[in-house]
Amino acid sequence: MDAGIKPDNAIPPVIPKRGEDRKRLIIAVVMAAVMFSFVPLCVRIFVVQPFRVPTNAMAPTIRGVTELVNGRTRVGDHIFVDKLAYRLRAPRRGEIVVFYVEGIERIPVSLRSKFFVKRLVGLPGERVSIRPPFLYINDQRVTEPRIFETIANREHGYAGFQLPDCVGSFKPLLCTESDSVQLGKDEYFVLGDNQAKSLDSRFWGPVPRSNIVGRATTIYWPLDRAGTSLAE
Repeated sequence: MDAGIKPDNAIPPVIPKRGEDRKRLIIAVVMAAVMFSFVPLCVRIFVVQPFRVPTNAMAPTIRGVTELVNGRTRVGDHIFVDKLAYRLRAPRRGEIVVFYVEGIERIPVSLRSKFFVKRLVGLPGERVSIRPPFLYINDQRVTEPRIFETIANREHGYAGFQLPDCVGSFKPLLCTESDSVQLGKDEYFVLGDNQAKSLDSRFWGPVPRSNIVGRATTIYWPLDRAGTSLAE
């Protein structure tokens, strides 16, 4: 036997009109678009940021744009930079860092608004010098992490730690074996792995901690280089 229906004391649902449906759909689409735009932006600002490397100053670790023998051009490496790591801890020797150059006085004005990628070799309070092919910290030869021995021994395409020429109007801070740079509080010394083609702390000195964007972690493009780790 059919017991029939009973009254529902709940407030009955309001059935929207067709115009209201359209308005709600538009609002939902707009909110979804905002969310899909906002989340990647937050990731880029606070967590991971991609960078494209045009030069070979960090070769062979990171390759820049290269002209091939057949006349074609090989694209430079594209890298991911971890922007969260240094919010949790201090930068470490041997890590590859990306930093912006604005405010570093000795860097040429033409480069002031650009980012650089280099290997971090000197920590706050240390004294840095180069006696080719080796790097010295506080008059002690640097052997750790292993990449420093690899560079000094000219293995795997590296050419050792080098002093730039002392000639020209822009005299480097390090151009003889007796030269050294004393780092202050929150100052870091950085070098390119390919020092014959690198404009780095040998020329213009320390990088302030506040200039460091983050730690380079991985190459994600081109395809044949994708997944290459840059972490020591």
